[in-house]
Amino acid sequence: MTVNEIKMIREIINELNSVIDFYTMEPIIGRIKGYYGEKFSIELKAFVHNTQESYDERYLNYDKEAIKSFLNSVMSNDSRYEEVNRILDLIEEGEKCKNPWPIKYFIEKVYTAYSDKIKFDDNIKKILAPTRIKMYTTDANENMLQGVIIKLYQYANELMSHQSKPLNNGQTINVNNYIKNDISIDISVDNAIKIAEDAGLADWQYNELLNKLNEIKGIGLSNETKGKKWNKLKEIMKWVAEQGVQAASIIVPVICDAISK
Repeated sequence: MTVNEIKMIREIINELNSVIDFYTMEPIIGRIKGYYGEKFSIELKAFVHNTQESYDERYLNYDKEAIKSFLNSVMSNDSRYEEVNRILDLIEEGEKCKNPWPIKYFIEKVYTAYSDKIKFDDNIKKILAPTRIKMYTTDANENMLQGVIIKLYQYANELMSHQSKPLNNGQTINVNNYIKNDISIDISVDNAIKIAEDAGLADWQYNELLNKLNEIKGIGLSNETKGKKWNKLKEIMKWVAEQGVQAASIIVPVICDAISK
């Protein structure tokens, strides 16, 4: 499982709350089937009652609970899920911060929780220094916020990519080797494009984001070493740092997926 898959599952579960009929349920089922294929083998009422007229509220509610149970079971099978889920909750909280003081309090919260696991820049430590001046002013800004969010994404990706399981001969393999890499990065990019389409970006912003996503995809699918991939992706990260939190929330999970291949 990847961070992007957990993010997708969270989004689908949230979208289920606004599903009201067959027409709004059908695209969600299609999205899940497109990702999980034969693994998504539960019998839904929508497969039988596949018209707006025959798909009544009873069937709708049954399918909602069945889908939620399936997705929750997928996540609960991974021991790293709960920690990554908490990180994604934090990221969502950070993305809502707009003004210096809320940003400062958010950064302090993340630093307190993860300073023993994430290496934070000196400027982050500086704004959290307990001086008398800091009681009345703050130097926290959106660039710092974005940097902290990126570090949270990176740490979440490290948690998932380092998980391994034993073989019969005592050797270990990375669980991510089980994932079909080409399909995984394709889905990661497709999900990011969908989020970008719904983000209300200006045309020039959307097109620039699309170009970067295609560039990341090309790097992720290349046969280069992780070191060479990361050198190229670092240049894109510099671009992300100039775009704001919204762009970072779309692009960084794809970068994490690309570097894990």
